[in-house]
Amino acid sequence: MTKTSFLTRFKTLKVCVMLAFAVISLILVTVIVTGCGKPMMTVRRGGVVAVAEEGKSTPFKIVLDEYCTTAVRGEAEIFRDAVKQKLGVSIEIVDTFEKQENLEYKIFYCTMAYPDCSSIIFELPENEFQITCGERSGTTFISVAWNGAAGRAATDALIDCIRDGLLSFDIDQSIKGVSKPMDSIITTNVSLRDPCILLDGGVYYMYGTEWKCYKNTTGDLAGEWTGGEVCVTVPWDASTNHWAPEVYKLDDLGGYYMFTTYFSDKTGKRGVAVFKAANPEGPFDMISGGHVTPAEWDCIDGTLYYDKDGTPWMIFVHEWTGNEDGIGRMAVAKMSDDLTGFVTKPKDIFMGNEAPWATGNITDGPWIYTMQDGSLIMLWSNFDENGYACGMAVSKSGKIDGKWTQLTEPLFSKSISGDYDGGHGMIFRDAAGKLYLSVHSPNSKVKDRKTLAVFVPVKEEAGRLVADISYTLK
Repeated sequence: MTKTSFLTRFKTLKVCVMLAFAVISLILVTVIVTGCGKPMMTVRRGGVVAVAEEGKSTPFKIVLDEYCTTAVRGEAEIFRDAVKQKLGVSIEIVDTFEKQENLEYKIFYCTMAYPDCSSIIFELPENEFQITCGERSGTTFISVAWNGAAGRAATDALIDCIRDGLLSFDIDQSIKGVSKPMDSIITTNVSLRDPCILLDGGVYYMYGTEWKCYKNTTGDLAGEWTGGEVCVTVPWDASTNHWAPEVYKLDDLGGYYMFTTYFSDKTGKRGVAVFKAANPEGPFDMISGGHVTPAEWDCIDGTLYYDKDGTPWMIFVHEWTGNEDGIGRMAVAKMSDDLTGFVTKPKDIFMGNEAPWATGNITDGPWIYTMQDGSLIMLWSNFDENGYACGMAVSKSGKIDGKWTQLTEPLFSKSISGDYDGGHGMIFRDAAGKLYLSVHSPNSKVKDRKTLAVFVPVKEEAGRLVADISYTLK
C-alpha cells in the first residue's frame, strides 16, 4: 500500500468517525431534551396553557423555596407523583435559586419567595386556596396558593384538573376554593387514646388504652358509642400502662386476638403480650405467658401483619427509653402460627428521627396497610412542627422488613385538620367499604376540648395514603 493510499483511507475513516460521533451526539441531545424519547408538548395553544399531556414531556418544573414547610413539600410531591401516575409525565421539583432563575415554565407551590404566589397567600382567608395561570416577564406560571389547612384540598383540586389525558388552564384563569377539614372528620363522643376499630357482624367495636371496649350498633360511625368497660383479665404483674390494644378476628385460629402493652412488675419493663377471647367484648385472657417482646427491651404498641405467604409478623416500638441515644426504633419479628411467641430474633428497621416531618425522637403506634400495587404503608407517630402527628413509611418491595422509606408529609397533623393535632393511627373500612384513619385528637386537652377518638376519611393517591378532605369551589 502506498503512503498516499494509506493517508486517503485514514482521512476517510476519520471523517466517518466524526460523522458517527455527531449523529450519536444529536440523538443523545434529542433524548435528553425530549425526556427520554418523548416528544415535547406544545405549551401555548391559543388562550390555553398545557401543563402536562399524556405521553409527552413538559417544560414545567415545580418551584419551592428554602423556607417551605414539610407540609408544602409533601403536597408538591403528591402532585408530582399523581401526574406521573395518571399521565406518565415527570415533573421535576426544584428549590435551588440558581435552578429557578432562568426557567420559563414554573409551577409555584405555595412559595413565599415569589410575588405571584406570596401576594395571593397573604390575601386568602383561612382555609382557602387559589390556583392561578398567568404570564409575566417571559415566564408562564401556575400559582398554587393556600392559607391555613387548605393544602390538601388545593392539591386535590389541582389533580382534579387532569382530564382526558391533559392538565391545562386558560390564561389568567383562577380556581378558588374553600376547605373545611373538620367537616370531613367524624368526631366521636368517646374520650379514648389509641383507638382501634373492629367491624364484626354489623357492629363497630372500639378498643383503647386502659383496656376499654366500646360498641356502636347504629351502623353509622357518627352514631352513639356505648360501654367503656374493661374487657381484659388483668395479669397479676400488669400494674400499669395498659396501652394500645389492637383486636383482630382470626377465623383460622378460632377467636379474637388482642395485641397490647403493659408494664410488668416482674421484669420492670414495658412489653407487648397476646390475649384471646371467644367474642369481641371479651374477656380477653393472656395466651403468651407474659411479654412476647424481649425482656431486656422497653417495648410498646405491637401490631399484627400476615405476609403474602401467610406468615405472621409483629411490628412493635423499641422504645427510646431503653436506648442509650434516646432515639426510638421500629422493630419486627416473625411469630409462631399460634401467635404466642417470636420464632426469629427481633430487628430494628428504622429510627424515629429519620422522617423529614418528624421533630422528635419517638416511634409510636405502627399499623400496616397494603396498597393496591402491593407495596406496604406503615403508619406511625411522632411530633411535627404543629404537635403530635401520624406519618407514613413505604416498603416498595412489599416486604415487612423493608427497606422502609419515609414519606415527606404526615397523613394526619394539625396542618391537615386545621384545629387539632393527634396520632396513634390505624386504618379500617366502614360497612360501606370506605377507608378511614382512626386517631386520638388532640393529643392533650385544648381549652374545653378533651382527647377524643376521631375518624379521618382517607384514600390512595399517587402511591400513598392521603386524607380525603372535601373542598368547595367558590
